[in-house]
Amino acid sequence: MSFKKKFKIDKLNKKLRLEDSAHIILNERVTKIMRQIDKYFKNESTENLHELRIAFRKFRYVLEIFYDCLSPKSFKHVYNQAKDMQDLIGTARDLDVLEIKIKATAEEINQNVPEYFYEKISVEKNAARQNIKLELIKFISDKEINKLLV
Repeated sequence: MSFKKKFKIDKLNKKLRLEDSAHIILNERVTKIMRQIDKYFKNESTENLHELRIAFRKFRYVLEIFYDCLSPKSFKHVYNQAKDMQDLIGTARDLDVLEIKIKATAEEINQNVPEYFYEKISVEKNAARQNIKLELIKFISDKEINKLLV
């Protein structure tokens, strides 16, 4: 994939008004999130969770740029949804990283870590992932989010 093609957004050109560009770009970002959600539901891997978090982060940043192109009420609602999802996924991601670091540290110092540490992390990871799935379902069906789709 060429560098230019990686960032190209169909239907976007320099002659469009800001509001029209905003609609196209936000639609593209929400579509990417929806694809990542679908991918995550098919395979709840650590990598898919990480990619989902990145998709939400990119969406939120673009949303901030186009603040003036949405009604204040719509912006606030959609922004809070995106931020909450990013935070929720971030918490789950932190647990994944914590588990990896504990294992790596145990190997590095050649010590066994009590199994209850891993059990506690596993319980919290499962609870976080269940919560993520519930919130993703709400996100998918949210009217304000769906207004951003063409």
